[in-house]
Amino acid sequence: MCRASLSHLRSLYAADKDRMIKEAPALSHKALYPSNLEQQNVQLVLKLFNEKTIVGLAHYGSKSNLDVSGTTKFLNIILRLWNILNVKSTDKGQRKRDSTMDPIRSVNDENVFFAVGACLAREVVVAAAEAATRSFIKRNIICIKTHSCDLRGTREILI
Repeated sequence: MCRASLSHLRSLYAADKDRMIKEAPALSHKALYPSNLEQQNVQLVLKLFNEKTIVGLAHYGSKSNLDVSGTTKFLNIILRLWNILNVKSTDKGQRKRDSTMDPIRSVNDENVFFAVGACLAREVVVAAAEAATRSFIKRNIICIKTHSCDLRGTREILI
């Protein structure tokens, strides 16, 4: 089963940190093990969701016979969504030669369809988390008060 895991990036960093030529040059200890305050730093997060990091992780996985396909897929989805939503100039896509960085000019734009698909996937995850929480309540694993807090927290994190 392929799944996304931060441990894949951490093992890549551990293998890479003492090398002169790194497979993922953007990865750092701070990016992988941030403090509570550093978790709000966008630049540190972007070191994880970096094209070089994704390519380096795929190469590391194939070299060490590790299944990192889920992690690379997840990183690619988030990176593409970031590129779509983080456009501040009309010519960014042309300068970077990346169509995901083009501004959205119509409702039928390919980037709109991708962003809507990502939002629908988020809704599925929220619904699954709520269903799991309801099943825990039925089995008396968590109480009603905790259930309401968990749902609010889950919804705020995923939205």
